[in-house]
Amino acid sequence: MKTDNPRRLAFDSLKKCARDGKYSNLEVMTSLSRAQLDGRDKALYTALVYGVIEKGITLDYLISRVSSRPIDKLDTDTLISIRLGLYQIMHMDKIPDFSACDESVKLVPHSSKSFVNAVLRNLLKNKEKLKKELETAPLSVKYSVPQWIIDLWERGYGRAKVEEILEGFEKKPPMTVRVNTLKTTVKELMSNVDGQLHPQLDDVVYASGNVESLYGFEEGLFFVQGSNSRKAVSALKLKPDEIVIDTCACPGGKSFSAAIDMENRGTVYSFDLHANKLSLVQKGAERLGINIITAQVQNATSPREELLGKADAVICDVPCSGLGIIAKKPDIKYKKPEDIERLPEIQLSILTASSGYLKKGGRMVYSTCTLNPEENERVTEAFLKEHSEFHRAEGFPKTAFPSEYSDDGFFYDLLIKD
Repeated sequence: MKTDNPRRLAFDSLKKCARDGKYSNLEVMTSLSRAQLDGRDKALYTALVYGVIEKGITLDYLISRVSSRPIDKLDTDTLISIRLGLYQIMHMDKIPDFSACDESVKLVPHSSKSFVNAVLRNLLKNKEKLKKELETAPLSVKYSVPQWIIDLWERGYGRAKVEEILEGFEKKPPMTVRVNTLKTTVKELMSNVDGQLHPQLDDVVYASGNVESLYGFEEGLFFVQGSNSRKAVSALKLKPDEIVIDTCACPGGKSFSAAIDMENRGTVYSFDLHANKLSLVQKGAERLGINIITAQVQNATSPREELLGKADAVICDVPCSGLGIIAKKPDIKYKKPEDIERLPEIQLSILTASSGYLKKGGRMVYSTCTLNPEENERVTEAFLKEHSEFHRAEGFPKTAFPSEYSDDGFFYDLLIKD
């Protein structure tokens, strides 16, 4: 569908996410590829879709404070149009309030126009009062995070840490790229890219803009990698001519980082359960000039017998609840508690299977992009309890919370085979 109206496009996308369970990042990518929007309208459309999803709990709370009808009695079209208008009123200072109201009213059928208009006008009239109310509202409402996640974090990290985590997720994490030192130097890349060096990593640069449009992308001078992901790979202290197995490799960032650390000498096996995703690894390696990666389909819970006891290092980045990356993927926080109940069992199974690849003295990094002790340290503790031939490296495990130096919430542990 082609449109020149970013609000209508956002309205349609939000309906697909709400009704069909589509992931917002995939829906945004698909819609932008089909629509005819200029740069400014693309930015507005993207901000509206992600913003309404990110602030959904807060928006619905505010609507419930002034609506004559309960939220659960509103049809999808009506609710989404009000959310869109309210998000613009509360979070987009450059858009006039009257415009936010009028444009939202235009999105719904005639039968709903007067109601949508009345709710938004009522919200406008009480705007300052509602803003003050949010300052003392429950954390779930104030930060738009489900109560069960707040409870989980409080159990795992304590009450004081919860608000720090929530505040951290309010800030949009910057894009970080790992410099491909096989092809260039950090100094050379930074002289051509508008960015700055990460304060804790000497080969990671903060960058901005469309990644594929940046200097050096086509030439493979860098690839996108989160700073914590880079730290997890660097903990292995990889050397040339080693054998490394990345058991859940896609989309390939950790495999690329490992290969660069090894100076493109040795072997990196990049395994993944999903064959259709492995093309990302293959294409990425080709662009970066890496030829030591072998990308193949493999179930992480069933290790390859011919590789047992052969690896110097294993990267075990397991499927997880993703609660550390909700600033980048706001859909994640709308999971239900039961959706993640079995994850620790699966994670332990993958970790146990992956450990079989290591030779004596080998190193294994276990990592997740979540903040949940049950999926993190409890998993590695359970593994160590069952495997006396392993020990935890000094200074580990490490949990990164969203902060000035950490783009996401992240966990990694380093285990050594004796």
